[in-house]
Amino acid sequence: MLFRSIFDQLVAICLARAGGDWGHRTQYTAANLANDLAGMEPAWAFDHTSAFLGAFLTAIGQLGTAPTSSLITAGGVSPHERAMEAFTRQSSIASAAREFLSAVEKAASANPVAVCSTVTVLIADERDNNRGLEAAWRLLPLLGRVGQSHGADPGVLAAILPVLHTYMVSSETALRSAALKAWAEIGVSHQLPSSVADLLPALLTDPYVAVVRAVLAAARSLTWGDDDRILLFVFAYRICESADADRGTPMLKDAMATLDVLAGGDGRLRTQRRTVALARTQRRRPTTAPRATGQATPMR
Repeated sequence: MLFRSIFDQLVAICLARAGGDWGHRTQYTAANLANDLAGMEPAWAFDHTSAFLGAFLTAIGQLGTAPTSSLITAGGVSPHERAMEAFTRQSSIASAAREFLSAVEKAASANPVAVCSTVTVLIADERDNNRGLEAAWRLLPLLGRVGQSHGADPGVLAAILPVLHTYMVSSETALRSAALKAWAEIGVSHQLPSSVADLLPALLTDPYVAVVRAVLAAARSLTWGDDDRILLFVFAYRICESADADRGTPMLKDAMATLDVLAGGDGRLRTQRRTVALARTQRRRPTTAPRATGQATPMR
C-alpha cells in the first residue's frame, strides 16, 4: 500500500499544477507526468479518471484566454515576441490537454466500460450546456481509441457507438469528422453495424474537406457491400482526378490509398487506379475543383 500511497500523492501533485498557476510549462510537465503514471499503473490511475478529465477541461478552457499582468514596463516586448510567447503558451496548454486525455485512455485498460460511460456523460454535458466544440471534438477521438483497443470487452461498443452515430449527423463539421474518424478507427479491429453505409448518401455530398478525408478513412477501414464499395471507389477516383496537387496533397494521398484498398483483387478497378495515378503524374494542377471538397474550409 505504500507504493499506492506514493502514486496517489504524485498524481495529486500533478493535478495541483494542472491549472497553470505555476506557468504553462509546468502545467505541461505535470500533465506529462500524470500520463506516465497512468501508463505505469492503469488500475490505480482509473480512480483518478474524473480528475484527469477535469484537468483536461481546465486546460482547454484556457486556450482562448491570454494571461494578464499588472506590471507596466517601459518599452515592453515587441509584437513579434508577444506573438511567439502566445503561440508557445497555446501549444503547451493544448499539449497538456492531450496528455491528460492520454492518461484517461491508459486508465481505460482497467475498466473500459466505466471510462467510456464517464466520457460519454461529459460529452453530453458539454453539449447540453452549449460550451462549444473544444471538448467534444477532442473527446470523440478518445472514444475511438478506447473502442479500438477494448471493443471486444462486453459493453464497450454499446457505450460508444450510439454517441459516435449521433455526432456523425451533427451540424458541426468538426464533430462530424471526428465522429466518423473514430468510427473508422474502431472498424479497423472490430466488426461494426452498417450505420455509416446508411449515411453514405449524405456523407458523399458533404462539402467539407475534413469530412471528405474522414469518409476516405472509413472507406479504407470498414467492410462494405459490393454496391457501396463501387460507390466509394468512384468517390475516391474523382478526388484523385481533381484534388489540388499542392494544397490538397494529404487528401490526394488519402484518396490514392483508398483506391488501393477498395480495388482489392479486382483487375478492372486496379486498372482504373493505375490510370488515374498515371494521369496525376503528368500534370501538376487540376483544371477543376472537386465537387466533393467544395470551396469550404474545415473548422479543424
